[in-house]
Amino acid sequence: MRRYAIFAAAMGMAVTSAAVRADFIISDTSAAGTGQYAGDTVYQFFALNTGTNDQAGTHTVESISLTMTDATGANLVYRAVDNGDGTSTADFDGTAGLTPLGSYIRAGLASKWFTVSTLPVNTAPNPTFTDFGKIKSFQVTGLANFAAGGQPASTGAGAQIGQAVVPTGDVVTVQGNLAAEAGPTETVSFSTAPVPEPASIGMLGLGLGALMMRRRKA
Repeated sequence: MRRYAIFAAAMGMAVTSAAVRADFIISDTSAAGTGQYAGDTVYQFFALNTGTNDQAGTHTVESISLTMTDATGANLVYRAVDNGDGTSTADFDGTAGLTPLGSYIRAGLASKWFTVSTLPVNTAPNPTFTDFGKIKSFQVTGLANFAAGGQPASTGAGAQIGQAVVPTGDVVTVQGNLAAEAGPTETVSFSTAPVPEPASIGMLGLGLGALMMRRRKA
């Protein structure tokens, strides 16, 4: 029996990092922003369902509840939709069809995504948002193509689960929960901060060891 979970609780890109959390592998790509986003970096985030352990036999991202945060400042660039009544709605789930898209969280295509909630709440009349505005953090909870059993996520990098547009140099984190078409929800935590390579860590250790030896001889 399938168990569905609804949670309440960013071209030519190159992979920059990856993190394994439970049975989902979270990765990102990055590219220099252009046009309105010149001087920014566009990150895109992906979730690969490995189909193992708790997710044995599954292959989708069924539902998510994720928070995206600019760990450096309050610079996540978002798009906003004019409601025609003097108010605007932030496109935190990237479903409004705006081009280019700003920062958003969703699994798969906008046309196959059902939003349960967003924080901050993005309904009119309050609050109102400025197009190409910036924010520190936001959360989106929703379901990916619920009727079809989720967003396929078992090949390549998996399913895209979001995008962040931030000034180059800012670090973005993505944290929360993912679920497949069966099995328990899994906690995920990912950061765009560079991870030191093993060789670099080894060289640092050698340097510290040599320094300690010199101090002992002195």
